[in-house]
Amino acid sequence: MLQVYDRVLLSRSSETLLGLLAVAVLALVILYVLEVVRNRALTRVAAGFDRDIAIPVFTSLLARSSSSQPVGDLNTVRQFISSPFVLTLFDMPWMPIYLACVYLLHPMLGHIALGAVVILFVVALLNDRMTRMQHEKAGQFFGGASRFAEHSVRHKDAVLGMGMSKALSDEWHGMQKGGLGFTGVAADTNAALSSFAKVFRQFIQVAILAMGAYLTIQDLSTAGVMIAASIIAARALAPVEQSIQGWRNLSKARESYSRLKEFMAPYEASGNATQLPELQGQISLQNVFAHPALDAKPEQGEEPLIRNVSFNIAQGTILGIAGPSGSGKSTLVRLMAGVLPAMRGKVRVDGAELTEEARDQFAQKVGYLPQEVELFSGTIKENIARFTEADDASIVKAAQMAGAHELILSLKEGYDTKIGAGGVNLSGGQKQRVGLARALFGEPRIVYLDEPNSNLDEPGTLALTRAIQMLKAGGATVVLIAHHPRLFMLSENLLVLNQGVMERFGPTKEVLEALKQATAATKGTDTSTTAKPQRKTKEKPDYNQINRPISSLKSALSVSSNVKAGGNSPDALADDQVEGLVKDQLDEKESGENK
Repeated sequence: MLQVYDRVLLSRSSETLLGLLAVAVLALVILYVLEVVRNRALTRVAAGFDRDIAIPVFTSLLARSSSSQPVGDLNTVRQFISSPFVLTLFDMPWMPIYLACVYLLHPMLGHIALGAVVILFVVALLNDRMTRMQHEKAGQFFGGASRFAEHSVRHKDAVLGMGMSKALSDEWHGMQKGGLGFTGVAADTNAALSSFAKVFRQFIQVAILAMGAYLTIQDLSTAGVMIAASIIAARALAPVEQSIQGWRNLSKARESYSRLKEFMAPYEASGNATQLPELQGQISLQNVFAHPALDAKPEQGEEPLIRNVSFNIAQGTILGIAGPSGSGKSTLVRLMAGVLPAMRGKVRVDGAELTEEARDQFAQKVGYLPQEVELFSGTIKENIARFTEADDASIVKAAQMAGAHELILSLKEGYDTKIGAGGVNLSGGQKQRVGLARALFGEPRIVYLDEPNSNLDEPGTLALTRAIQMLKAGGATVVLIAHHPRLFMLSENLLVLNQGVMERFGPTKEVLEALKQATAATKGTDTSTTAKPQRKTKEKPDYNQINRPISSLKSALSVSSNVKAGGNSPDALADDQVEGLVKDQLDEKESGENK
């Protein structure tokens, strides 16, 4: 532009004009190539960042977090790296060069441009200070609303069945409204400052043109200098103006990066860890303390639920875990499976401390059925095989062992039936059977079962009992949580947990007998402090109206008998023998009450 005004217009040379035009076109082509290269480079840098850190983040998320926030932070940082705003940041180092060019044209024009840059920087910092807290509070509200909505959808049956939709909608809308309020304040502030920056930049261009015209009138400059200084100053101010408009993206990416860096601080890349021997199944806990949350922080005063628990489980034995609701049974099993880290103490498997590396090495030979069974989007075959490449025979074997083979075949597409999003919705009992088959896949050496019969009918419970017997016959170690004493008949040892503390541990018969005696003593103490009730005459019980079916009791007693004697027949006791035992127990109970 300087050459056009000062050379072409004065010389009226068409050849000079064409030469300048060719140079300008070449410069624009070079600019186009540079812009394409820069954008392509940013895209590949963002993809490389995701490729290098995505798997470690997801692995750490599964191991140490109960929220998906780290994945969201990863996506935020990756999107920011490939955003046009980064190109604006790359243009800022050129700002001193542009200012120097303006100063070369004339110092007064340079002073105006430099003052404008300083003022816009102050506006950018003011924008960050005034909107940062608002955005943080808005993020807290929106994050809470998102988690609340996810939790509500997960339990929508209870929500719809009990008419809680309106109340929960109002609760969610309140969180959204809070987030929108803080976002609106921040957006208004940003809009005001961004508009000021835009108008101020145009004012600076006008000021430079005015000063350039004055200098031209005083014969201190030329018209070409006036126009060139205006264009160069605008180019110098553009990155600062654009940074104000996109400052929120920078702040958000910075917050996400800080959280991600803090989250990944404990991560250690798995190197050449010592290869441990094949899993056998011996488990020991030594003075263990644990919290049920994956991301619990003891330094912040969070109290452990499991407190000072120690015991050993021999290979190939079955341990039953009993206790009231909320006593920490599920937390203890998650701790033994390596799902939860111990706050203090040691969990050892086959003598090796259960670190993340050891857990990953043993994982293929460990089965785990959690209390709430979750199946993933995919086919039933993929879920049973744990989404690994496996032959059909091993998948069918696990399903048969869990008593789920006939159930799966009854579905329209059998093992290829899709479940989850866009697939078939399975009932609670069906999910539990498929989940049990997944836990039994691969002939595991240790199996953790957390209330495995909570959603099962009588045939499903019998199939579960047979599966546990087969695991024991194969030498596998089984840890079993149950509220039904029928399953404890299969266990050698029983652990009683109460409020996170181990109250009793030992052979199942001895622990049950001790509990019975303690209960009887407690009842005796209670009755001795009350007035003696009048004796009531009770009618002889009707053995044909027993609450528990004879067949169910027969199955339970036969299982106990089989475990002791190694038998496999479910009909070890005849119907008349079982009925006789029931009558004897009722007669004995009646005689004791009459006494």
